[in-house]
Amino acid sequence: MAISVRLKHRRDNFDNGLLDQWPTGTLHRLLTMVLWAKKVYADVKRDDMNYARIHWMEQAGCGSMQDIADELNHQLTARAALRQVNRKQAEVWVTPFHSAIMDAMNVEAVSNDPEVRQAFPESIKATFGLPVVCWKYSTPLGIVLSNEKSVVLQAHKQCDRACDCHRMPDIFKDASGHVATTNLRIVEHIALRKRMQAGTTFRGTYETVESLDDESEKPDEMQALLQSIESYCRRSCESNEVPRYVFGEWAGLLEEKLQKRYDEVAATARQEAAAARVEEEDYEEYLKQFRKRYAIITGDKAKNTYCILCKPHLSRQIMDETQGSTTYTQSQHTEAEITAADFGFVKGEGLVTVTVEEAENLQNQADEPVPPKHTLFHKRVPTFGVSLKMHKNNSLRFMAKSHATSLTQLSSWMSSAFKLTTLVSENIWRNLFQTVGIVTHGSWVINSSKQVRVRMRQMEEAQLRPSGGQQTYDFSTMYTSMKLGNEPDICHDGVKQNMNRYVDLVFEYQKQSTGGRKERGKEKVLMLKHKGLGGWRTRDDASQKDTNNLKYVSAERLKQWLEYLLKRLFVKVGNQVQQQVVGLPMGTSCSPFLANLVLFMFEFEYFTEQISSIREWSSTSSTEALDPTRRHTIQQLRRLAQCTRYIDDLWNPLVDREQFQEIVKHMYPTWLQLGLEHEGESVNYLDMTIWHTLGTPVRWHSKLYDKKVAMIEKGLKLNKFPDPASKLSTRCKYGVITSQLHRYTVACTRQPDFVPAAVQLYKTYVEKGYQVQMIDRYFERFIRSHLYGKLAPTTIKQQYRRLVAPRNQ
Repeated sequence: MAISVRLKHRRDNFDNGLLDQWPTGTLHRLLTMVLWAKKVYADVKRDDMNYARIHWMEQAGCGSMQDIADELNHQLTARAALRQVNRKQAEVWVTPFHSAIMDAMNVEAVSNDPEVRQAFPESIKATFGLPVVCWKYSTPLGIVLSNEKSVVLQAHKQCDRACDCHRMPDIFKDASGHVATTNLRIVEHIALRKRMQAGTTFRGTYETVESLDDESEKPDEMQALLQSIESYCRRSCESNEVPRYVFGEWAGLLEEKLQKRYDEVAATARQEAAAARVEEEDYEEYLKQFRKRYAIITGDKAKNTYCILCKPHLSRQIMDETQGSTTYTQSQHTEAEITAADFGFVKGEGLVTVTVEEAENLQNQADEPVPPKHTLFHKRVPTFGVSLKMHKNNSLRFMAKSHATSLTQLSSWMSSAFKLTTLVSENIWRNLFQTVGIVTHGSWVINSSKQVRVRMRQMEEAQLRPSGGQQTYDFSTMYTSMKLGNEPDICHDGVKQNMNRYVDLVFEYQKQSTGGRKERGKEKVLMLKHKGLGGWRTRDDASQKDTNNLKYVSAERLKQWLEYLLKRLFVKVGNQVQQQVVGLPMGTSCSPFLANLVLFMFEFEYFTEQISSIREWSSTSSTEALDPTRRHTIQQLRRLAQCTRYIDDLWNPLVDREQFQEIVKHMYPTWLQLGLEHEGESVNYLDMTIWHTLGTPVRWHSKLYDKKVAMIEKGLKLNKFPDPASKLSTRCKYGVITSQLHRYTVACTRQPDFVPAAVQLYKTYVEKGYQVQMIDRYFERFIRSHLYGKLAPTTIKQQYRRLVAPRNQ
């Protein structure tokens, strides 16, 4: 009887929900419908019940349910590239890390239980995979202790105040004679110093859980988990357009197994937490007095490290940067006037709905729906930010703290647009070089060390070696040197003009080169998603309407967004609002895209001119194959194609220094200064040291290069990796081992270079106080999975013991 009721419930849900909706829904909904029907069909047939109602598709000549499901699954998952994109967009199941019990429960393992995986909706699992378990942790201590924002907003008051740096020991001061140090011995309060030595990312408390049901018999941990499961199911149903009941079996089984696991570990975890609890000495009063004298900020290239600076001296530097240079000018508008104008623009573009304050009022009204969080407008402009470049003589890096500000949504949607256009511009670059027979993996623009390794393999296959030595360059003060181009009569090659040409290039290429026979030549638009990559569509103003999570962006609209953003670069410093009139602000989410693509256009236009000249020679020369000038130019282009650029860091592996420097003079405008960083047979680039063999055949090699190691050797006190006492899950703290070893395998082409880096990582974890048994488990598992047959699983542990053995004798 129970089976019959369950099957009837399944059939009713199937008939009343999915069957009526799939013709206008997504492929996920269609596949869900077929898989659900197949499941009901199998259960009915197994229980010898009447399944004539399920034969409707077979009788229509569509084949069996199994055939239909297999075909749909194949259509959704056959392409490897699509699967990779979908994996990156995989939805996350976010749970607050509420207590040590949650860590002991090992929620990740429970979610990967075979029975739980089997119960997960097939249509979502086949395309996006299982949800990724993520923890929401408490606020890092570095955010709590830092007074960077207050220093910036009070800089006009602090800059004239006298300091007492002359009384401090020299070990805490730099060449300016003022305090600038990472040495935490300057903090005299022992309890505070101990906390700060754990790093800026240290979390000393668990994440609190709001609005739990006090009358529920379930413990807080289980209530938090169940709320997070329900939140995930609701979001997944909305994004994949499937009904809630498809998650019913998975959610119910997951709750059952989590409850069982909770009952197993709760008592022991509470006892261990009570034994480990240590009462911290109160340091609030000391911290208050300390922050009156010093600024507590973070280090550039070392975000886990506290930097202590003289507060008046830093305030003077901030005021000099914003008021003593031509980069900024004082705004004629108040913050309220600026945010009011921004609200009018972004709301008119459909990027926001209401302000945060209005949303709070709606939340108190039960009948009024609250708009999504990502559409709420924040009535504030960015504040000035600063970090210390310890590796460059304690110079300062300035930025705009643009999180939750008036143009956050505009910048975020622009970033999504440029992610898509970058894929197209890379194709344009490859096609350009292909016209003269040069195969390249893409433009100079890269975003990881893996792409450098691709260039190295390509040079090995072509047996290319430097004509002189390698070089690395960087654009000095690139962000603040960028000409915005808001005044076209003064600047014809600024950010605005270059980006307009870039947008036209990409949209015209999509118009002429993509789509079927009927769609080719028609105008295209970007389809942007709040979450996910989106894509390109043929323009149809009638049907393409924006929603909170979906935007259709034409070339004109994207250029309008860009123009507005470049004219609204405001930042709050002291008691004033400054407007940046030269350069791009670091800290805005789309700034790296703008900087990259502006440089891309200079590079693309230079190579377009060079390749066009080759085509002209080819059309006029009757001895094309023997033309030495043409051969030399193509060979030079082939060598130049191997260069890479990570935003402002450029690597030239093959072209002679003098020739390359002459080329970039014609490539980039004079306001972009490209300075030589390293030169020689071996150079440091990103996190790698790169060199090649001198014999034949040519082999390109690399090994790990860590700037922090050099900084530590100079006596700087840096924090690396989480502190074992931090309130993070065990998988999070030990998982850093796996991520770092992956990084080392990318950076190191040879096993002898990988082992020392891995041993140093092992040593660091042991010295931090992590459990040796757990360290061994993570190292051995990585070696078995990724270096099988190359290294013995215990190699790193044995090498570490040999390293420390002489010290113990």
